[in-house]
Amino acid sequence: MKRLFSRLFLSLIILSAFVLPFVREAEPAKASSTVTFYSDVVLDGDVTYTGANYTTANNAVNATSASSVNQYSGIGQRLDGTGNYTIGRAFEVFDTSSLPDTAIVSGVKLYAKGWFDLFHTDTAIVIQTSNNTYPEVTGVDITIYDKNLYGDNFSSVNTTSFSTTSFMEFDLSDAGIATVNVTGDTKFTLRTENDINGVAPTGNETCAIWNGRAAAPDRPYLVVEYLSDEDIVETNDATNILPTTATLQGELLSTANQSYVGVYFEYGSSTSYGTTTIVQNVTTTGTFSQDIIYLQYNQTYHFRAIAKMGGAVYYGQDFYFTTMPAVGSTTDMRIVSVAVFSEYIVTGDLLFCAEVINNYTGLYPNADPKQYFTIQLLDTNGIDVLGATPLQNWGDRPVSVYISNAENFTDLGGYYIRMIENPASGTSSVFEQLEIGEWYGYDLVALDGWCRGVATNMQVSDGRSDYLTGLTDIGSQITDAAGGYFSTGIPAITTVRPKLFTTSQRVSLAETGTANNAWDRTDADPTGWRSYVGANIAGDIDDIALPFGLDGKEIAFGLVMFAMFGVVISVVGATGGWGALGALLIAIPILWVGVWFRIVPIWILTIIVIGFGYFFVRQFHWKTL
Repeated sequence: MKRLFSRLFLSLIILSAFVLPFVREAEPAKASSTVTFYSDVVLDGDVTYTGANYTTANNAVNATSASSVNQYSGIGQRLDGTGNYTIGRAFEVFDTSSLPDTAIVSGVKLYAKGWFDLFHTDTAIVIQTSNNTYPEVTGVDITIYDKNLYGDNFSSVNTTSFSTTSFMEFDLSDAGIATVNVTGDTKFTLRTENDINGVAPTGNETCAIWNGRAAAPDRPYLVVEYLSDEDIVETNDATNILPTTATLQGELLSTANQSYVGVYFEYGSSTSYGTTTIVQNVTTTGTFSQDIIYLQYNQTYHFRAIAKMGGAVYYGQDFYFTTMPAVGSTTDMRIVSVAVFSEYIVTGDLLFCAEVINNYTGLYPNADPKQYFTIQLLDTNGIDVLGATPLQNWGDRPVSVYISNAENFTDLGGYYIRMIENPASGTSSVFEQLEIGEWYGYDLVALDGWCRGVATNMQVSDGRSDYLTGLTDIGSQITDAAGGYFSTGIPAITTVRPKLFTTSQRVSLAETGTANNAWDRTDADPTGWRSYVGANIAGDIDDIALPFGLDGKEIAFGLVMFAMFGVVISVVGATGGWGALGALLIAIPILWVGVWFRIVPIWILTIIVIGFGYFFVRQFHWKTL
């Protein structure tokens, strides 16, 4: 048995060690706020009626005298030796306008100290109200004597407890709560119980209390206990914070004896809030919450809990939280690949392309990338900016800087491509220096291959499989699902390389970057040849050229060149001798045009030049012989 109790005791100790640290002690209820007000120096005073008939004195409308100059106020009734009745009624006024407009008064106590006590018959001093009407701002006067102006016996102190050495307490916490005026003066009338009941005195039943003109230690004061915003409702930390959702938390601390209270939240990106949740009607105190959705990634939100009761609105403290970054966002930016092409739109231009990855935390995916990042082309010193365009899209995307006039650029130069955060938002940047192998010259077929490679990487990055079509006789094409990224990242790409895309967009204007970081407008029709042959004929020639990986322009000029070259060869075959030499001389510039438009390999031109030299030497050799 001892062993059993020992094990049980040990188990309880172990359980306590694990459980007690996780038990949260209940928080005590928040105490209401308390404030003290001292009676008014100007408005405190008393009114008195003296006459031979008690009933007349008790029911009189106007007093025979009024006083607002003494440091004390008289209260009570007396019958003097001449047979006259005197009745005194006193007033205490407190400026309670400093209370919050939404304060819910939960307790009121008035404290007064006696100046003299002449009670020969026990009675009670009673607190009444005039609904905060009397005395008026002009002060005490004989017109406020009428007993019918006052009612609601809030509290009383028996004259046996009357004291001239300590303060008497009048507890008004029941009926007197409603008379506290949060926007102005709270006014009380003090009368004896016999005066209220119309019981004539047989002797002296009077006293006096210090009023607002007395020295500080003796002045009457009013203690008001009330519930303010922080006593009614409080805001608690938000929970379940995700990139676009969160749960707001609040607690209702008091219902102020209301049958129900409406609770809700305000929230927004600043303390102006702007958005309100639905109202929940609750009947008891306790916590409440509300889920909110459609928030922005990595955004700070302010919120506060609100309680509405009895026509008043009470606000909890301002709290804030920050939503989580978007899934996949990072501050790790990369330039995956770069490539340079010439003769892209007009003669003498250069197109600098890059595949970049940018899902910058705090900005992706909701912020406009154009406002935060720029793609720059830097000189070989890595400092001077030669051209720039804004970043068009977040993610793994193609970008470019187009230079319409590259006359001062060096072929195969070690220029830099840099992606940089705009100075107003930060300093993040990443750059890549061009290598010789990344200069593709005027081989726009290589541009097609580079774009297909970027589209392939985009599919992996985005978790998609629909950015490229299957293989066809013209190779795979970039679909509409990805085409928008290319048309915004590379100017005029769907016009210059229309068959690379499932949907060709032949436009007359294209956005192109310039060195001053602006966008100018440049004719997107290469060399303008379509304007000469017509759009329909140019389109048909484009369709013929596509299987060969060429532009329609190249096929058109090639056909013309070969026709001319055919005539030359016919002349050579028919004439020989000087005729052949002349024909070859004509063929050389024609072939040079073919090389220029990438129709004829340069080695063919080289052979013709050698042939021309051979015929030239042989012709002169024969002539010498």
